[in-house]
Amino acid sequence: MLHTPHPAIRLDSLAMVASLVVSAAGSPVSAQWTVTNLHPSQTWDSRAYGVSAASQAGYVTSPGDGAHHAVAWFNPGGTWIDLHPPGSSFSEAFDVWGTQQVGYARIDARLHAALWNGTPESWVDLNPPGIPDSFAKASSGSQQVGWAGDVESVRHAALWTGSADSWVDLNPPEATASEALAVHAGRQAGIAIIDGVRRACLWTGTRGSWIDLHPAAAEESLVWDMAQDQQVGYVVIGGNPHASMWSGTAESWTDLAPAGAAYSTALGAGNGRQVGEAHVDGVVRASLWTGSSASWVDLHAFLPPEYESSTAHSIWCGVGVTYVAGYGYNTQTGREEALLWTNARWVVTNLHPQWATSSAAHAVFASQQVGEVTYQTGSGPRVDASLWTNTADSWVNLDPGTLGSIVFATSGWQQAGVIGAGPGNFASLWSGSAGSLVNLNPPGAVESRALGIGGDQQVGWADVGARHASLWSGSAESWIDLHPAGAAYSAACGASAGQQTGYVNQTGSADGIHAAVWSGSPATWIDLNPITGDFASEARGISAGQQAGYYFARGEADATRMACVWTGSPESHVDIHPAGASQSVATCVSNAVQAGYAIIGATSHAGVWTGTRESWEDLQFFTPPEFSSTVAEGIWSREGVTAVAGHGFNTLTGREEALLWVNGCRADFDGTGFVDIEDYDAYVHAFEAGSDTADFDGSGFVDIDDFGVFVAAFELGC
Repeated sequence: MLHTPHPAIRLDSLAMVASLVVSAAGSPVSAQWTVTNLHPSQTWDSRAYGVSAASQAGYVTSPGDGAHHAVAWFNPGGTWIDLHPPGSSFSEAFDVWGTQQVGYARIDARLHAALWNGTPESWVDLNPPGIPDSFAKASSGSQQVGWAGDVESVRHAALWTGSADSWVDLNPPEATASEALAVHAGRQAGIAIIDGVRRACLWTGTRGSWIDLHPAAAEESLVWDMAQDQQVGYVVIGGNPHASMWSGTAESWTDLAPAGAAYSTALGAGNGRQVGEAHVDGVVRASLWTGSSASWVDLHAFLPPEYESSTAHSIWCGVGVTYVAGYGYNTQTGREEALLWTNARWVVTNLHPQWATSSAAHAVFASQQVGEVTYQTGSGPRVDASLWTNTADSWVNLDPGTLGSIVFATSGWQQAGVIGAGPGNFASLWSGSAGSLVNLNPPGAVESRALGIGGDQQVGWADVGARHASLWSGSAESWIDLHPAGAAYSAACGASAGQQTGYVNQTGSADGIHAAVWSGSPATWIDLNPITGDFASEARGISAGQQAGYYFARGEADATRMACVWTGSPESHVDIHPAGASQSVATCVSNAVQAGYAIIGATSHAGVWTGTRESWEDLQFFTPPEFSSTVAEGIWSREGVTAVAGHGFNTLTGREEALLWVNGCRADFDGTGFVDIEDYDAYVHAFEAGSDTADFDGSGFVDIDDFGVFVAAFELGC
């Protein structure tokens, strides 16, 4: 329950800070775009057509044979691989989904739709049997789309699911020709030629399912890309192409053409944003929209002056970063060059106190982070429970003078963890200071740990002959044993809205662990272990009815951990293991955003997801280069802001150091994209109403401290 402070105190506080609120007015939230030149120096020219979280796809012109070679780039601006299949004379890649690329290869003067998995040897020929030519343009999940037919005459929109034999002809019965140019979540889009007119259209997997998107006033229309419930492309009006957007019907058409543009087209879509090109002031400019003509952003303006033209072809939007792939013409080199625009909103803070020998942040809630700090004493190393508020200098020692302590979780202004006292470790609860410690060890328990906290509940385990999943509500006497009858041991790792999650070992062996969820008693236990195949699993975090953790094949626990999420049942299991990772774990979740780590190239990379393996966002990319490995252990996501707590190994200092990743801007209280006086007014109204949105310090109460934290964020801007 949130409580509003006394009105007199509130009014005094407003008067006290009123003089401070003008300095941040008009401060933009979004970081500036940066541009990476992807062009390999040893090639003649290049284009990037597709983009995902960790890779891009396109082509380069090889000086060896003067032909286009399909290529993939991995890790933004990093290594590139020539995908050109053996025996082909020409190839291009147009889209990327995870580690897969699609495009075409020319073989014996014929075009063959192509599917790759990151290497030239992985090439799959999608050309349907008996069809002279084919072309793959886009990919999503297990589906690929393009066209199949005769390159010189009739093309039929085509749908594949990974092989030539899987080809489905999507050509509408009334169309003389068609092409599928986009695919997303089981829907396909492109064009159908009917009565000589190119008409934008949409399918759901069969030729008879087609929907005509052609606006009534259009002379011609086409869909280039789609995402969620949105399709983008162009509509020709008065002889000029207009960048366009639809949401599933012809009547939903929106004209995105910027004012004054000679022509424009939208080529890519993602998460409510659209990219393409617009001819403005005599220059073809890479362009970005957010759903309207007035929202147009000139991405060309972020390029060096030697680029005389540019095109944005594809967009990928994550939790804290947006990537746009395209190309531009460089007048100094006289060639087209593949480009990647990046708008990164992740800001990384090192929380490590300089006098400490190591540190780690295990959880985050609003503006507080918790974990542990190790340092040397006269009697040797010591580990102390730790609390930060966004900076290394803010460190607070929560240890009450015991033999050591660690905080594993935080919610509101409470922290849960463990203290070492005498022969055992005891589950513990703090309220922001060492003196606030409450010992949660149940009567008769040998030892215990508190691993999670949600609202007024704490969870963990207590050793009462074996480890038993445990639930507390603020005192040792409140202990509830969640251990299912007959199980060997169990533990609860997270709590949210009256539910608890963790694991139950039913056999006592290392491969008998099953992810579990409870609703406050042992009888409510639900086994979350995936029902398909021979799997074991563990749930680490819970939020808003979603559990996050990992699963693995029994007997191979060290080799095949794969991050996953559930929504309360084994059947709801979703594999979010990133493509290209050897193993992964989702350690936590907050409001449908998961965090954890993936092992990529033998190195641990902290990352976040939004419920799918394709949504994986590598936080290692935004971390200073001296950190060779990183792990995310805690997450808090609310009101457009996501904070991730964890740690990484610093090669310069030779130690593990606590880290905080944050994206978004909490001072943008009204969500307009700018920090200005309207944000201050909106916060004052929420503060006076005692709204939980005004609980800026995450204490569980709305009081003068919240106002101070908001003012500090407001003055800082974004």
